[in-house]
Amino acid sequence: MTSPPNSDEKRLLQRAEDGNVSAQIDLAFNYESAGNTELAARWMDQAAATGDAAAKMQRAAWKLYGTNFERDEEAAFLEIQDVACAGGEGNSRTFLAVLLAYGIGCDRNWRQAVEWIADNARLGHARSIMQLALLQPDRSENARLTQLLLNCAASLDNRAIAPRGHEPARVQIPDCELDAAAAVVADCDAALWRPATSTVFSEHPRVDIYPDVAPDLWRRYVVRTAQPLLHGAHVKDAHSGRRIRDPMRTNTVALIELWQSDLVFYALSARIASATGDAINRLEPPNILNYRPGQTYQAHYDFIDPDVPFFQNELSAQGQRIKTPLIYLNDNYQGGATEFPELKRGYKGVAGNLLVLHNTDDDGNPDLQSLHIGAPPTSGVKWVFSTRVRTKPQVARIWPEI
Repeated sequence: MTSPPNSDEKRLLQRAEDGNVSAQIDLAFNYESAGNTELAARWMDQAAATGDAAAKMQRAAWKLYGTNFERDEEAAFLEIQDVACAGGEGNSRTFLAVLLAYGIGCDRNWRQAVEWIADNARLGHARSIMQLALLQPDRSENARLTQLLLNCAASLDNRAIAPRGHEPARVQIPDCELDAAAAVVADCDAALWRPATSTVFSEHPRVDIYPDVAPDLWRRYVVRTAQPLLHGAHVKDAHSGRRIRDPMRTNTVALIELWQSDLVFYALSARIASATGDAINRLEPPNILNYRPGQTYQAHYDFIDPDVPFFQNELSAQGQRIKTPLIYLNDNYQGGATEFPELKRGYKGVAGNLLVLHNTDDDGNPDLQSLHIGAPPTSGVKWVFSTRVRTKPQVARIWPEI
């Protein structure tokens, strides 16, 4: 796209040239869609130069992901921090907290991450109050404060997860209670969690089970967050390298990108990394999988086939998918096991448990025994928190779904 080809786009260009920030942002997206990264970046720069928070956040996201700009995590972090400090643009504080928790573009700092969430909570942000509630340690002395936070979040947002059977009423929570809640969470760095035990489901392929990784309220929160983001799942096409819809996979999926994430999603990823013994930056962004009765993911491998030419660039940049961690978010369905045809057995997930499938052998070669199936539920709906562990650190945005 070198110039707007129709009258509507000509009017958009004129408005952008006249200084209309919304038009400048829209024009930047138009150029991005047309593949003109130079003009996309130029117009987003012009919009951001006005101080517009939405434009600055979008420019930061592009820099974080290496879209239209050279990838620069530090510059992205500083711009998001600038917007958050200025008190602007809805999600900026949560996005900043996630970057601080991971250490993306900055030195990792869990305490600062929690403080940004607490700042949002003090402004009445229901999702931030919910994060403070869910990240409270499961100890009797925290029960009153946890319930107060849950009630407050539920009274502010009917999508929040209240205790079962609770009918939310308007609840206010003093800043001193929020301060106390934030202090407790800040002292309980999610990266320090360790699994209590594990069992070996299979030696070859290697499959390990870790019980009680995700508490009930966390699981319900993940499901609620994912529901509006669900769409038809794709597979990788070996003949083109593209993502395509295929009858072998009929379930739906919700990708949780960094800008959609929060400290609860971070904590779940941190628990997976602790269980598998891998660095958290080698985990792909989580996908929340949804299977309704009859929906399936037929027999497939999760490793990237090194013999497929179209996958060579991916392997070089992002490494092999060596493990598949799955957290079962519910178990109130029939059927729907994770089946292993080579073993002639399956695992019917227990809510909260983590299954880790090794996709490669000890030498890093694809393990053909790792063939598996997401069997269809016969009744009820199945939810799974899924990711992949790679051999290389992952960029901020990788392949958008699994």
